[in-house]
Amino acid sequence: MSSSHRHLTLIPGEPLAPDAASRPGEVPEEELLQVGDLARAVGKTVRAIHLYEELGLLKAHERSKGRYRLFTPDAVVRVRWIGKLQSLGLSLTEIQGIERARNDVSSAQSAAARLRELYQAKLLETRAKIDELRALESELVASLDYLAGCNTAFTLGATTPIFVALLSRPLLGERVGRHVAVAVTLAFAGVLAIVRPSFAIAWPVALVATAGAVFFALAMLWLRRIGPGESHEAIVLHFSLVGLATMVALALPVWRWPDWPGGLALLGAGLGGGGAQLAMTRAYALQRAAPVTAISNLGVVFTYLLAIPLFGDLPTPWQLAGTTLVIAATVLLTADGR
Repeated sequence: MSSSHRHLTLIPGEPLAPDAASRPGEVPEEELLQVGDLARAVGKTVRAIHLYEELGLLKAHERSKGRYRLFTPDAVVRVRWIGKLQSLGLSLTEIQGIERARNDVSSAQSAAARLRELYQAKLLETRAKIDELRALESELVASLDYLAGCNTAFTLGATTPIFVALLSRPLLGERVGRHVAVAVTLAFAGVLAIVRPSFAIAWPVALVATAGAVFFALAMLWLRRIGPGESHEAIVLHFSLVGLATMVALALPVWRWPDWPGGLALLGAGLGGGGAQLAMTRAYALQRAAPVTAISNLGVVFTYLLAIPLFGDLPTPWQLAGTTLVIAATVLLTADGR
């Protein structure tokens, strides 16, 4: 037996001739394999070996005295060759066709030419799949980067209470006590633990997210300034109308009408946001800006808690720790009562 028949390539051994079942005595009896031994040697099931026989892809060398089929060590190479062709995406019917073509050709050159055509077609198909997988990889990487950026942007947006605490004295003349500073720090640490941002986003995105936090802080400070002299309903109405005009102007270049489920979701978000704005405006009218803004981080906690029944998301230890910090900050602000 030549060495080329022993190492596994995509080129099989000799074709299966009709009389290939064999010539007793050519292989030592101790080297012959029963069907179970052959199956274990190649990692296949006995049923798969029988199927290969039924399809004419494999033939027994001889039968034992007990009428058990016996195979030569060459059968191991052949079964692995069949498995390798299957891993290329060829069906057993196509492999049958290869074997039939190899048996029918008049010369080894013709057989090689036939295999070359088949393998060339499979090579082109494989390269096309590789291109598709690379494109999918790029999309997945971009999606993961986007999601990581969302978490980071959200965290930077949660710095609003810090800016409110820093600007309360110069813009409102409200003193920020030590307990408020501690509470703001605890709340922000809790948000970090819950969201766990990567901070691996481009600096323009980070700059925009931070600027958004600053502008939102300014909006909250102005709510506090005008709150005592105006009804909170009127403030929310003016706030919403200005926000609506601004958002419509920005959205017009990329406007797209939502479908019915999306429209209902947006309606629900609008109603919830409107109610939250009314409550927040009332709170700013009753209490200093820094404590109220720090307590607003409870929204992050409620978001993750609601995700448990709605989406089946179980909180991680980090999220539980962050929730504890945010609640501790809220208790600190509430217990102080100043």
